[in-house]
Amino acid sequence: MNRLAIIVFCVCWTGSVTAGEDTPSSLAEGRQPRLASGENGNVYCVFGAGEDVFCARSTDGGATFSAPSKVANHPGLMLGMRRGPRIAVTGDSVVVTAISSSDGNLVAWRSADRGETWSAAARVNDVERVCREGLHDMSADSSGVIGVAWLDLRNRGTQLWSSFSKDGGVTWSENRLVYRSPDGSICECCHPTIASHDGHWSVLWRNSVAGNRDIYVSVSPEGTANFGDATRLGDETWTLAACPMDGGDLAAGSRGAWAVWRRDAVCYATDLDDPSHERRLGRGEQPTVAVTSAGPTFAWIAGRPGDLMLLSPREKQPRKIADRARDPDLISLPDGTVLCAYESIENDKAIVRVSRVPAAK
Repeated sequence: MNRLAIIVFCVCWTGSVTAGEDTPSSLAEGRQPRLASGENGNVYCVFGAGEDVFCARSTDGGATFSAPSKVANHPGLMLGMRRGPRIAVTGDSVVVTAISSSDGNLVAWRSADRGETWSAAARVNDVERVCREGLHDMSADSSGVIGVAWLDLRNRGTQLWSSFSKDGGVTWSENRLVYRSPDGSICECCHPTIASHDGHWSVLWRNSVAGNRDIYVSVSPEGTANFGDATRLGDETWTLAACPMDGGDLAAGSRGAWAVWRRDAVCYATDLDDPSHERRLGRGEQPTVAVTSAGPTFAWIAGRPGDLMLLSPREKQPRKIADRARDPDLISLPDGTVLCAYESIENDKAIVRVSRVPAAK
């Protein structure tokens, strides 16, 4: 069984932390951590604290993190239930996005010096206040294009829209409709996910069709940002007269592109090459996935908060890596290491943690 190295960082950082196996470091508050990796072993984690957005950087593949820099004070910063800042890295650009409840806009900040300093905010949505639900996602592809997808309220009902940047987050394209439900609205409070693989962009969201709240995915043709038909994932459907406030996740690597989602009280996964065939992961919610050369690694929680469960390619059964956790996020690194960021609830405070899962042997 792989052992874990734990790195913890926060807004009251006093210096870098070196993590040993199973050794937690200092604790502090922060919410909604998200991870992204760049060149030369750089790893970034963005999170919110109150109305401030922070970003921490690791230069050694997640073994240590330096002091986080303050990206911005963003009044009305939306946090919780998968709301919160997102991060993408391409070339010399580190880009962070977030949504404010004060104005309902999605904005982006850019750093050209590896997170030391940050630009002023640039608005991504080209119609004001349409992102006020606060749910979005961002990713970068291998060519340096950054894509953003969000729940949009510019028309009647909730729709899925997107925008792209080809200059490292300096400017953003005209917004494009990704999907409109035939019933008038997709699921109103479940976060979308956007990811790239093999020259394609994929977007995942929870739909609302004929009383069912199932997960769908749409894939763009290679080299374009025009999304194709929507495909429902999984073997079964979920009839629900409410929003479960739980989307899914996408990740790609040398072992394919994978999606994870929750249906009722169980988390499932599927290879996007065979989207109708589902794999049962275990009871829980808020699933996330990363793909390495050994295959997909999955994580999810057994409650909000609850046990944080992890299932790596070499394991037949999931194992608990933390308790009283919520909002996990996985990424994979070139050497096969997987990082898991999450909130740890301790004494009624949310603590940002990042667990380092060594490459499978």
